[in-house]
Amino acid sequence: MPSTIPSYIQMFVAMIAVGTLLIFSFNSYAATLRFIPETEQLDNLLNYVAAKATELIASTQTGTVTQFYLDLPTGIGNQQYWIRLQNNTDQSWVMGGFGTDWNITSSYEVSLPGNSIATGYLLSVYEPVVLKSWVDGSVRQLFLISLRNLN
Repeated sequence: MPSTIPSYIQMFVAMIAVGTLLIFSFNSYAATLRFIPETEQLDNLLNYVAAKATELIASTQTGTVTQFYLDLPTGIGNQQYWIRLQNNTDQSWVMGGFGTDWNITSSYEVSLPGNSIATGYLLSVYEPVVLKSWVDGSVRQLFLISLRNLN
């Protein structure tokens, strides 16, 4: 045990440093535990949109426009999210991420079946989302937009 006043002060400062490290470690661990379910919820949401898009692609006939209204959550946890439909020459997919910058590439992607052109994006919104599909020639088109931006 310390017997002089400087030794007591040194021990007190060391205890404060250890306590601070423990608090920051527990906060980091709690943030990690919150992030895991949020990424699972985003993945489930993307799978839901992809399932509805697949159903819409399968049910759309030539000369008709088919649409679904999707009720999506306004946020995941306390974070905003974005969803975007995208395609290249070989395939199309649904992608999403957290935040408001939808121009970044995402590791959260779900492929869509068949040859279709998929466009549209949205940030987490407070109104229903419209998923539209139509056939243009022999190519199926998909479009995702919030109801507010549809008009």
